[in-house]
Amino acid sequence: MFLGRPYGEEFDCIEFIRAVYRSADVHIPKISPLAAPPYEFNIRKEELKNAPEGSIIFLKDRYDPRKERKWTHAVIALRHGQCIHNSIFYGSKVTISNIETITKDRYDFAESVPPP
Repeated sequence: MFLGRPYGEEFDCIEFIRAVYRSADVHIPKISPLAAPPYEFNIRKEELKNAPEGSIIFLKDRYDPRKERKWTHAVIALRHGQCIHNSIFYGSKVTISNIETITKDRYDFAESVPPP
């Protein structure tokens, strides 16, 4: 349904994720990159091997000069270490990538803060 759709200001990584979840009647609130990713939505590095398909993984571009941002990219976990995402760095369209490859190439896992 979304695979191959081009990246754009109105359809970036988080808008792609919101559209996917919306198609399954799940509401994802607007999430500011200046705030830590919501703990209840974010899969952390240590949870990756057991991440259910469809989980959101927030990442931080290690080359992004905007240091105030807590995350810069988000992907949806698929099976076998794969993810689906919309990125200007990986084809400028919705594509499937290996999560290990993109975290090795460009991204670190974003920090989430557990609820009090």
